[in-house]
This record gives sequence, structure tokens and C-alpha cells, in this order.
Amino acid sequence: MNRSHLSPAAWATLLLITLTGLQAQAGTLEQIQSRQQLGLCAHPDMLPFSKQSATASGPGTGFQIELAQALAQRLGVALNVSWIVSKRSASKTGCDLYAGVAKIDKNPSKYLRLSDPFLRLESVLVTRAGQPDIKALQALHGLRVGVAPGSVAAHRLNKQGIATASRYLDEGHRLQALLDGHIDAAVVTQLSAGWLQQQGAAVKYIDAEQLLGIELNYDYALGLRRADAGTVAQFNDVLADMKSDGSLAQLFQRYGLTADGQVALTHP
Repeated sequence: MNRSHLSPAAWATLLLITLTGLQAQAGTLEQIQSRQQLGLCAHPDMLPFSKQSATASGPGTGFQIELAQALAQRLGVALNVSWIVSKRSASKTGCDLYAGVAKIDKNPSKYLRLSDPFLRLESVLVTRAGQPDIKALQALHGLRVGVAPGSVAAHRLNKQGIATASRYLDEGHRLQALLDGHIDAAVVTQLSAGWLQQQGAAVKYIDAEQLLGIELNYDYALGLRRADAGTVAQFNDVLADMKSDGSLAQLFQRYGLTADGQVALTHP
């Protein structure tokens, strides 16, 4: 099945599967603890997932950054962020971790191992609060819908004769285009929609899988580079601890999700 629709929310996945020739020094928990540093690879401008700070101080902002900070703290090491936008720049880093990967295959490449999923990312169609309710696919005719370029959602909408806009490559910019009135609706994950509401925007949503009649949702996991089985098990234990003590739920809630990672927005 074509899974290109995962790119905006799980941007790291499209990058990671290509990283089969890296020579960077990412690796095991023993190596991480020896150098007292956890290396994270993240995109510099892809809110709500990650964004580089305007100043040199601080590791940046975003869901993936906060999650990586929590992981580093529990491992007793510092966090170092490498800001990357392409596989060429990624090949020059030694990052150990991607704090958000779509878990479709157990191991996308021999250089990458995936943790247990910590969140189910769900696709939603977001509209502004003052717009008419969208309750059926036919209601999108005459509207312009922001989607990931080349995605399954884009293909489905185009096949139905519904206008799409794919120039907004990531979810944050897609939602800003919605608020600015450049598009009428946007297909994004519930994390991005919840984050937008947390910023004070008046929006509403409908389940995009149900509306479009296609499979869009997926599990979200950590991507560990050059890790052994013991390292993966240790990160799984840390995630389990974060679930049991409520800290993972608190992170979800800061981004507009419920404690178990579900959509917290109000339906139309």
C-alpha cells in the first residue's frame, strides 16, 4: 500500500529509510551513557513536532524536542539536537534518536530499530469554527483542502473532483494557511490540530479516515539508530515508566490531546 501520506506527521520516516549508508557514531545505550549525551535529529521548522530556537541557547521547541528531553533526563545524560532537513545533512550527524517515526515496518532498515509505539497518530480534517460543518465527503466540493503532496488523502480527494492544495508541505504551515483563509480545510494529525487549539485558534474537526474512507492512521514510535536489542528494550522501559507515572500523558495534554493521546478537540 502506498503510504506517502504519512510524510508530514512522520517526516522522519521518509528520511530514515534512506539512511542505509551512514557512518555516524550513533549507537547503543552504553555508547550514549559513555559520552553522556543523547543525540536527536529533528527538523528545524516543523511545528508542532520540532522547531529550532531563534537563539543559540536551548534545544528548540516542539513535541519531539520535549519528548527527547524527557528521555535524556531519565537516562541521566544531556540532549544534543542536530537540525537536519535532508538525507545529505543527516549523513553528517551522529544522532542516536528520532523522536517520531511511523511504525509500519518493525525495522525500516538495518541501521534503524523502532521502539514500542507510544502514540497512535490519527488524521483529522480541520476547518475554522465559523465554517459550515463537514459531515460527508460531498460537502468538500467547492472547497480547497490542504494535503500532503502525493499523499493517499490527496489522491482520494482529487479522484472525487475536490480541489487540493499541496504547496504547504508540513502540518503547521498547512494549518496557518487555513487560519489565513488561503485554504478551507486541512488534513493533519490530531496532535497538530490539538496544538493549534492550544494556541487559541477556534477550529473544529472530523475524523479524516471515516470521511475519506481510506486508511490514514498509524502508530508512532522512537527511531533508534545503530541500536542493539538491549538499547531498544531500555528505551521501551523508559516509555513505559513515562506512561505509568503520568508524564507522557502530561506531554500529550500540553499539545491538546487527552491523557491517552486521543483527539481533545470538540466535534462540529
